[in-house]
Amino acid sequence: MNLPLDIQEKLKEISANISINELRDIFESISSMYLSNSSNGEISLKSKKAVLVYSLSRMPATYSAFYQALIYSLALINKEEIKTVISLGSGTGSDVLAISNLLNVNKIWRMSGWKK
Repeated sequence: MNLPLDIQEKLKEISANISINELRDIFESISSMYLSNSSNGEISLKSKKAVLVYSLSRMPATYSAFYQALIYSLALINKEEIKTVISLGSGTGSDVLAISNLLNVNKIWRMSGWKK
């Protein structure tokens, strides 16, 4: 499952004026943070370009995985009964995007930064 076309187009538009070398360097920096033991699976994106690169590199896979899991789950229940959803976060917001595309809910509660 691909990201919705409007999101793909916006990411392409925003990234158009950034060189591929700069995008690659930022991606490698983000990857290094993930691979280091010091990140504990959490990263801090300190610039708009880092957020963009993270969205370009991680958002499609996260969206697709969440979308497919949600499709499978919704096949097991009556989705018309779902009016509120609690989102524990997916990093890029792709969970909220998938929920918005698949369900007609009144409210999505976002629990950003939620910890056990």
